[in-house]
Amino acid sequence: MDRFLSTKSVRKTHLQILAAACLLLASKLREPSCRALSADLLVFYTDNSIHKADLIVSKKKKKKT
Repeated sequence: MDRFLSTKSVRKTHLQILAAACLLLASKLREPSCRALSADLLVFYTDNSIHKADLIVSKKKKKKT
């Protein structure tokens, strides 16, 4: 996340999506596919303040960095 934030400008409103995307990527690296956090679960954890589609797009952007 630090590397991404050092190269990209992110508004405060998008920090929660970025953090959730980082959690999603970290869980996929740490756990096998069957035990990784799902995007739906992360949306639930944020009290539906982010949308699954936004999370997937953010994950793809983060993955490129």
